[in-house]
Amino acid sequence: MGQATHYLDYNQLYSLLLDYDAATQRLKITFQNPNEHWDRFPRAVLKQLNLAEIAPTQPSASPSSKPTSYGKSVTFYKVSREFTLRMGEEPIGTYSISNTGTLTATYHRPLTVDETRRIGTFHECPPYSQRRSGLTSEENQSLLAEAKQAVFTDIHTHSSGQISASGLLAVAMRQRPYYYPIALMRDAGIDTSYSAIPEKHRQQIPRVPFPPLELAGVNYPALVDAADLHALSSDNLKKLAAQMALPADHQSTFSNLEYDGNRFRYPLSKDSSLTIAIRKKEAEEYAAQGIETALTSFVGIDKPQTLRAIHTAVEELHAHPKTPNFVQRYMVGIPRGLSSEEIQAALEKAKISLDSPYIMGVDMLGYESDKTKKFITMLDSYAAWANEHKPGSFIRVHAGENDKNHDNVKDFLKVAIKYPNLKFLVGHGIYGMDEETLGLCKKLDNQITVELNPSSNIALNNIDDVRQLPFDALLNNHIPFVVSSDSAGMYQTDALQLGLSAYYGGLTHEGFQAMRKHQQHLVDHLHDYSKSAAQPIPNWETSEGKEAWLDDMTARLGKVPSASPPPIVTIDADHITKKLKTDQVSLIESGTLPPELKGKYPVTIIGASGASWRRLSPSQQRENAIAIDMLIHALGENCYIVQGRNKKEGLSKVINQSLTASNSTRKENETPELYNVGLYMNPSFDDSHSYKHLSHMIHIEGQPLGLARAIVDHTFDHEGALIAVGGAAYTRDTIHEADQRGIRDNHPGNRKMMLLLSNTEGASKEKANRLHPDYQAIDGHQLIRKLHHNRGDLFPKTFALRDLDRLYNESAARVTTYGYNIADSAVSEPQLLARQPVPTPKSAPKIWR
Repeated sequence: MGQATHYLDYNQLYSLLLDYDAATQRLKITFQNPNEHWDRFPRAVLKQLNLAEIAPTQPSASPSSKPTSYGKSVTFYKVSREFTLRMGEEPIGTYSISNTGTLTATYHRPLTVDETRRIGTFHECPPYSQRRSGLTSEENQSLLAEAKQAVFTDIHTHSSGQISASGLLAVAMRQRPYYYPIALMRDAGIDTSYSAIPEKHRQQIPRVPFPPLELAGVNYPALVDAADLHALSSDNLKKLAAQMALPADHQSTFSNLEYDGNRFRYPLSKDSSLTIAIRKKEAEEYAAQGIETALTSFVGIDKPQTLRAIHTAVEELHAHPKTPNFVQRYMVGIPRGLSSEEIQAALEKAKISLDSPYIMGVDMLGYESDKTKKFITMLDSYAAWANEHKPGSFIRVHAGENDKNHDNVKDFLKVAIKYPNLKFLVGHGIYGMDEETLGLCKKLDNQITVELNPSSNIALNNIDDVRQLPFDALLNNHIPFVVSSDSAGMYQTDALQLGLSAYYGGLTHEGFQAMRKHQQHLVDHLHDYSKSAAQPIPNWETSEGKEAWLDDMTARLGKVPSASPPPIVTIDADHITKKLKTDQVSLIESGTLPPELKGKYPVTIIGASGASWRRLSPSQQRENAIAIDMLIHALGENCYIVQGRNKKEGLSKVINQSLTASNSTRKENETPELYNVGLYMNPSFDDSHSYKHLSHMIHIEGQPLGLARAIVDHTFDHEGALIAVGGAAYTRDTIHEADQRGIRDNHPGNRKMMLLLSNTEGASKEKANRLHPDYQAIDGHQLIRKLHHNRGDLFPKTFALRDLDRLYNESAARVTTYGYNIADSAVSEPQLLARQPVPTPKSAPKIWR
């Protein structure tokens, strides 16, 4: 027998064992990572494997779902001694068997991390094709080679996430001992009992703050229990490393990035004693992949010890034999989620920090849940100062990363256009790149660079396909752009994979040439700006001069007044309970249900509210309103409605209007009304009238980033169903979170269900087109048919599918009175087709499970 290990991906995280029996021409292929925590990925890989024209010829040759000693496997018969292994139509390896029985690869095509995440997330998703139509084989190979070498800068990255997880742990473990919080070890699945980690390997260490999970007004301990990393086995260290990077076998969300990846990294990445070593290890990793220049955002770079460490690291890198030509420069990182007072204080400190030849500008970074307008006045004032005092410096805003606030890029550029002496970076720039925004970019010419980050965009569920990146729009409008990692260690990517993602995204030879030109322009500018910033500093070329300058800079930074802390937002449970009671809304604590809701099933409706609803066409708004009205009027008394967002407009308004109408009818018929349940999370409570339509409000401990998880928890913990209509970033994340919960697990007790309206713009359509077709519902007819087929218990016994046309007409009439009065004739043809008769449940093929 001949055996060979076929590594599926560039990171060599996943592999196939090829076992070829020349005597019987049998090929058994086994997925070798049986302990992976996400089971969908190996199933998806094995399902797509085929051998070109050679197909299994016996029933026993079909894929087996039963684990073997190696893991899951698929067997092919009558396989020639030379064969091509494919996933879908894409060749991933060619093998031949020698006369001595050796199985040898003659061609190997690994998958990028973007591809593995897509394959493990979407139920049917082949790799990207490496064959570009219209090119000869030689031209195609030349373009692929060009793509693999196209990225030689990393202009958009972050200090906490750039170094690899293994590299970060290796840096920490150079110190003996090095203590790490036991609570995080436990969360990583490590046995932290005293028998596993004896007392001699334990001590208390200062707690590292983690703002994303810290609630206002809570007194956290100054010290936490910790254990020496050297006391952990190699397997346990691997468990810890796995938590410090986002999984490569499926998509994640920004809450996963924060609550999982960064939470486990912070005790190391925020340890100032490791700063120099981390920066040096990071540079070694960069040099190994061919990156020549990096521009890293660093929150807290103005702290005296950090500032000195950064300068020391840059100097030592120049003298290091592994990194003599590598250039590392920094940006002052300012989280856009800070209070106005904190942002203003950070910008004042930045005016001093930019005296450093190694600090190039400021970066407004973080999760884009808010509008750029929130801080634009302060940024405008800073830009006016920098335009005069720091010409050539950079201002970056993370904007257009998700589709929540489409004007964020535009609002930034309206300020940028006023300052001709500065350089501007748009971090991500996927959404909101309309004609006006592109026009502003064109006016800025070489002042602007759009930074595309395919691996992070795929990983964080902001796009589903690299072909969504705006390469064509940027090229056609001659707008400079680069491709960056956005933290290579966190997303498990590198320069080669980023270049391939640009190729898969449609970039041509001309596009790669343009990108190389833009990269070189930035490299030259960074070098020139750094050199000019050093010229005014006395004796900068000497260690004494640098030390004196750092002393002076530290003193000046210390004179900048600290931000007055914003008022602590406290959750006064008594006040909220009283306020809600006055408005006849019952408050529910998370994890509990009042008697009137027990035994009932939540039907949770999420999606287009606010701006995302306004982006829908009038006909889409009308059809969505009809679908929701049909649903609410059809549900039985053993259900209650849960709203994802409690707003006064869009989908929430439709739900409330439909519930009012439905409950009025139910009251007339002397049947129980449907309850209307909302959610609120710490630290805020909406004290406006936007909640007064509710019957109940569920209080959930946590931060807004955890909203998607909380919605899915409540829905599925109580055996409910999730319905999505359009929507933006939060809806995308909620759909993703729900899809990960084993909705399609084939066991009798599985009652989870999700349906996505697919004939409407926004998250529900995008995900319906990517995820399993069982999730799709094109209109109200199909929504109720699918829901009734799988969860008939949500409907009254008297409900009959033959009455759907009548229900549609009644809902259409009601929706007209709600204000959505586009004529039925304006409904698109696909929607009309969707209302044609479909098989009844008795004759319909089994769906869902």
